[in-house]
Amino acid sequence: MSWFRRAPPDPKLPPGDLGRSVAGNTFTFHDDAQSLILDNIDRFPGSPVYRAKVIGKDVALVTDYRLAEKVMRTHEPTDDGPRFSQRAAYSDLMAPFFIEPNVLLEDQCEETAYANRDIWNRHVSTLLDSQDWEPINERIKQIIVTYRDKWLQMDAFDVYEECKDMAHELVLYLFLGIDKASADWDSVVELSTTSLRGQFSMPVKANFGSMFRSSYSRGLQAQEELRIVAEDKLQAGQCPFIQSRTPSLLNSAITHTAMFASSLVIKAVASYLTFSLIQLSRTETRQADLDKVLRETERLCPPVIGALRRVMDHPWVLTGDKEYEIPIGWEAWVYFPLANRDAKVYGEDAWEFKPGRWTDSTPPSLTFGYGEKSCLGMGMVRRIAKSVLAVLLGDDDRNHGELELISTLDPSLKDFLGWERHVGGWQGIKQLPVQKPRDKVSMRYRRQ
Repeated sequence: MSWFRRAPPDPKLPPGDLGRSVAGNTFTFHDDAQSLILDNIDRFPGSPVYRAKVIGKDVALVTDYRLAEKVMRTHEPTDDGPRFSQRAAYSDLMAPFFIEPNVLLEDQCEETAYANRDIWNRHVSTLLDSQDWEPINERIKQIIVTYRDKWLQMDAFDVYEECKDMAHELVLYLFLGIDKASADWDSVVELSTTSLRGQFSMPVKANFGSMFRSSYSRGLQAQEELRIVAEDKLQAGQCPFIQSRTPSLLNSAITHTAMFASSLVIKAVASYLTFSLIQLSRTETRQADLDKVLRETERLCPPVIGALRRVMDHPWVLTGDKEYEIPIGWEAWVYFPLANRDAKVYGEDAWEFKPGRWTDSTPPSLTFGYGEKSCLGMGMVRRIAKSVLAVLLGDDDRNHGELELISTLDPSLKDFLGWERHVGGWQGIKQLPVQKPRDKVSMRYRRQ
């Protein structure tokens, strides 16, 4: 069985020493992806792509920014190159959890893709710039102020756990209109958590009644129940995010609302907030600089480890010092933390946290995707994160807030944050299902 033995080397494939059985490589990737990747970079320096095996799949890990752009924008077949399909890459992993129609899964070469994406982009941009956003924004600020006041009374707090609690309240309010006082709060949180466990478990359906059910099967059922909750909330007009009654939007609103309310989104928001607050504790920041702090945080510390695309139609041939060929059917995994640190794009200081690098001409990070397939929630997540930082900083010098880091950070976590270089991987970071500090990080919040 290939799961339990090492595959023979193939000179046409990119370098990558699995170092163990396929099963062993898979579990190592889940536990400490970055150390596995950096080990291969040390062994095979200069390659923009490395091979790996993840959940039994052949994967080409892309660490070069320009190649990553190509993978994420090439949705049309060409005479001499591949098409990179998002739908095929997620077809047997997360796709069963995101019921159609779903903009996340659509390839841009599909007939309805541009129209469906345009509907959602217009809805989000219109909502954020409309009067409908004002009461939503006020409620978001109330939630943030509650946590601010709570932290003022605490000698120290666990930044990730507090940000996760805050993210639960922010996300479930925004997309389902519920809060901790709602009768269905606990059940919705449990459904969201169970769905996430299923998404990142082995895709094996097993149901033996009360004796045993696989995490995958439980997750599928939880996601279906979450979809029903979303439908009920939409029908009752209780979802703040869905202000429009446009039929073309509502056709897919139920599945997208259930997706947005998933624990994966909540934990990604929590990760984004966590790293932003840690960066804020070390940076002299004014309100006017918040956008730059957030851009630099998401570049170095992306909440999600990367994006998948499947090689379709033609093998993917890479030319350079050596020619490699990625076969049809392999997954191209754009690895955000290293693609976002490409010195050819961001300069020799690409590994350093420098908010001042962000100007109108700075190439965007890949954290929220690229081009037509950029993240549906990018604008909202940035808007929420900026509100959190703005509330904590305070609105004037007389009421200024400060975050103080209490914990001594692991050297590899400091490397991930862009504070100081460390060789040997990022053992201080847990990378799946989202990236977050592996150990507790304590902070203190005070007002002047």
